[in-house]
Amino acid sequence: MIQAENISFQIDGLTLLENVNLSIEEKSRVALIGPTGCGKSVLLKILAGIQVPSTGEIRILGKNLSDINEKDNLALRRRIGFMFQDGALWENKTVYQNLELPLLFHSPELEKGQAHRAILHLLQEAGLMHERDNRPAVLSLGEFRMVSFLRAIILDPDILFLDQPEIMLDPEGMNFMQKTLEKFVKKEATMLFITSNSSWITKFSTHLLVMDHAEVLAYGPTKELLQHASDEVKKIVSKIPDIDLVFTDDILNLLGGGASDEV
Repeated sequence: MIQAENISFQIDGLTLLENVNLSIEEKSRVALIGPTGCGKSVLLKILAGIQVPSTGEIRILGKNLSDINEKDNLALRRRIGFMFQDGALWENKTVYQNLELPLLFHSPELEKGQAHRAILHLLQEAGLMHERDNRPAVLSLGEFRMVSFLRAIILDPDILFLDQPEIMLDPEGMNFMQKTLEKFVKKEATMLFITSNSSWITKFSTHLLVMDHAEVLAYGPTKELLQHASDEVKKIVSKIPDIDLVFTDDILNLLGGGASDEV
């Protein structure tokens, strides 16, 4: 599904990723964890084909992104949704227009009425109908991020990339997002998401990807990964808030006991 071969990324003399090799299978739901600044967001963008690596190659659905043709690239983009950490909305467009543009570009075959109904349905479900004609600058931070999430899912993608989706949401927004992601789980979409939320890890992930200092330290199914984890990986996992409340006793024993003592 997604393969990274010898990926590195440098900017302004800084190495943000170094020699990353990954193979993410179809239908996997991968939680990326690690300290702030370790390279998680950069890796997510590179795996999605949004950021070009300094060295190495990315393949998505068998397509090499370094030499993909325009037709195949457009077809691939149609199957990918991406929620940026900072939202990355078009500031000169209304909320409605931010959701409309992906549909106009990637699904021109849709009748205008179909696109309109799809947008209004999402806004209604997310409790944002009252913001439809406003520009992003007047939204709260939570609303801003929710619109970014809606834009990521508007095309019903097969691969979903989410950069800390849960932050800045009120309880209603969190509930809507979780229920929406449950639908993607049921349709067996591939998901990669950055999080420090223990309940999101246990609820949505099938795999963990642990990073530190621009490197991938470990990747694999959660329990298997922890059973063979280095002390460095155990330390990073143990620092996730409330990890001791959601993992089973055998996992906690692998982490060295009460994880909350390490937070």
